[in-house]
Amino acid sequence: MSAPHAQHAAPAYRFQALLERVVDGGFCIGCGACAAVPDSPLVMQLQADGLYRPQIRPGYTQPDAGPDLGQVCPFYADDDEDTLASARYADAPARNAALGFYRQCYAGSVTDPESRAVSSSGGLVTWVLDALLQRGWVDGVIHVGAVEGDPEGALFRYEVARRPGEASRGAKTRYYPVEFSRVAGFIRAHPGRYAFVGVPCFVKAIRLLAKNDPAIDAAITYTIALFCGHMKSAAYAEHLAWQLGVPPGALDGIDFRSKRAGVPANRYGVTVRAKDANGGERVERFAPMEQLHGGDWGLGLFKPRACDFCDDVAGETADLACGDAWLPEYVSDSRGTSVLIVREAGLERLLMDGCRGGEVDLERLAPERVAASQDASYRHRGEGLAYRLAQWDQTGRWRPRKRVQPRHDGLSPRQQRVVDLRVVLAERSHGAFMRARRRGRHWVFRALMAPWILRYTVCHRGLLRACAQPLRRLWRRIGQS
Repeated sequence: MSAPHAQHAAPAYRFQALLERVVDGGFCIGCGACAAVPDSPLVMQLQADGLYRPQIRPGYTQPDAGPDLGQVCPFYADDDEDTLASARYADAPARNAALGFYRQCYAGSVTDPESRAVSSSGGLVTWVLDALLQRGWVDGVIHVGAVEGDPEGALFRYEVARRPGEASRGAKTRYYPVEFSRVAGFIRAHPGRYAFVGVPCFVKAIRLLAKNDPAIDAAITYTIALFCGHMKSAAYAEHLAWQLGVPPGALDGIDFRSKRAGVPANRYGVTVRAKDANGGERVERFAPMEQLHGGDWGLGLFKPRACDFCDDVAGETADLACGDAWLPEYVSDSRGTSVLIVREAGLERLLMDGCRGGEVDLERLAPERVAASQDASYRHRGEGLAYRLAQWDQTGRWRPRKRVQPRHDGLSPRQQRVVDLRVVLAERSHGAFMRARRRGRHWVFRALMAPWILRYTVCHRGLLRACAQPLRRLWRRIGQS
């Protein structure tokens, strides 16, 4: 038997190994890179579990022909983040083990209070994108925006902003599945210069696509990565909305990161918008995230398996990476603050011009502090990933090749159990929610997940804290009634 992460075997047809190993193995993140290749036999479809996966195009009849799709997949290609980043940022003055290459790191925000209020954190990504459009450095911005009337029922998808001001449609964090094969076709049909925004694995995917496609390579001028704890299926939005009285099928929009004045920035809320069947005004409902079931990010509910096999927190292949400043000196500001990793010289000049013009407020931040702001993600992608790799390799099944080396001895037995339970919670949540959806009863999901959430909470926090959490939630509900 070959090693789980051995070199790719020659497939019976050119994309069979990709489908069998990545898609059937559960490692597909749904980015759409494989479907974005010219003449690809694959198309992206939103599946019943709320995740995008490639399917063979209807009517495709050439199994021995077609392009080799493996080299554009972020979880299958030979090129890893180090290879891609080294080719682009070799002239960067510094490199950090956690962040990769960088020119400088910052913490800050935009100075316009309205722009900052409608952002997830400091509003800097939207400012950069607008500045690129205003200066004519790009002809369009490829980002994720809200959509209405999507034939698959999706709430968000990749779109192209062509004029200054349109980039604000992509403001806010989207804990929701998207894919970019459709916009790849758009930019081939409309040659120009584009900035691409995505989570780290999506930026890696567009880099791989550009390496293998001259048209995409010529078009993608800048890339911006958003720090990512993990992605979510569409069921996550439905799960939150259902608790606010908006069942699946009635959800018309969601803001996953509604800011709350006067409370720390990491204690945000969620706002959902319900469709009105009678044609009246849409109804909005809000709740603090800590009051909602599944709001604890550490549970990993609705997480794709691929996220447990990712080792890039800081968007190492992106020209600019941005995340939340989850640090004591910033998190108390409810308006939100961003951390930035700048790798491209032109974007650094752009930001410095913004500082001199009073449009953005930045202060230098040590790379160690940037890494500390994402401490939980680095633990998950470091010793946690090493342990998961070692566990997976014992099965003898294929897995993506990672820069982290598998090992069992990096975690205590209790920590190993916590990691194991997080994997179980993520895997079981998809099927449990589909059952609840079929039954039309949200309590079915909670009942199916309750034993596993209790085991995880007791293991992670101890018995007393595990018992105190539901009591606090009950007390809050009594106080609100």
